[in-house]
Parts: sequence; structure tokens; C-alpha cells
Amino acid sequence: FDVVTASFVVSHLRDYRAGLLEAYRVLKPAGVFAMTSWAAGTNPYSEAWGRLLSEAVSKKRLQEGVNQVTPFAGYFEEEKNVNVALTEAGFADVEIHMVELKCRLSLEDYLADREITSAGRYAKHVLGADIWAQLVANAREKLRQTFGSCFAYSRGAIIALGHKK
Repeated sequence: FDVVTASFVVSHLRDYRAGLLEAYRVLKPAGVFAMTSWAAGTNPYSEAWGRLLSEAVSKKRLQEGVNQVTPFAGYFEEEKNVNVALTEAGFADVEIHMVELKCRLSLEDYLADREITSAGRYAKHVLGADIWAQLVANAREKLRQTFGSCFAYSRGAIIALGHKK
């Protein structure tokens, strides 16, 4: 292939090294590998949501569940780790770019987004539909009281390119 992409997915691989080596293997000489990952960071909305979620499912249990789905999320939040991983897989001329993605969501869209995150999916599974619905209703009210009905924030993303020689 001339190009291989992995958009916000490498952190989900149980063996990211094998995944990157496979991406390298299937590239033609002079091919390009492009990946993205979320950068470290937080905002007041996600902190408040995290507290509400931790009240329903212990923080430890929640983290264990999330680690099953995204075992390397923390690792790929750092630009230097992305660079190391690509270099170790054999990619040359690695480029790392940090971008800020601006988000503006209604409260309802924010809650819908939280439901499809690794933590949200895990909590919904553990709690069951009824308790999950109660959690979301409680979160809707508390978040509305604290922040209003519109959330505006930035989220960092890492874009990395590696070249096969």
C-alpha cells in the first residue's frame, strides 16, 4: 500500500507493536503511515462527568474496564511515546503534529458522546439499562446546573506520520 492509516485506534490494540510492524510490512517502499491519537488533557466538563461516573462505578473498577478496551490510551497521549513507537517499528522521518480540535456541543450531544466512550460503554454494561438511565438523568441535571446547556472546549489530538524507507 502507498498509505496506511490508523485513526484513534492504535491505543486499542493489545499488542500495538505488532500492529505497527504489520502496518510497516504492508507499505510499499516510500509508503506513509498516518495515525492519530488523543493528547493528554482534560476540561471541566469531562472532570465533572468523571466524578459522576465514579460515584456509580468505582474509579478503580472503571479504570480496569477501560484498560480492557484501550490498554495504551495513556501511552499514546504523549507525543514522545508516539514518536518512540513509530521509530521502534522501523518508520523513518517521523513527524508529530499537535492540533487543537474545538468542540461545541449541546448538553444532550455531550451526554450521547459520553455514552459511546470506553468508560461510558463499560459503565452502561456494568450498571444495566435502568441504573444507567438514572445516572444519565442525574448527570443531565447536575451538568445543566453547573455549566448550562452548551459545552465549548478544546481537545488536543496528535497526528503522526512515519515513512517506510
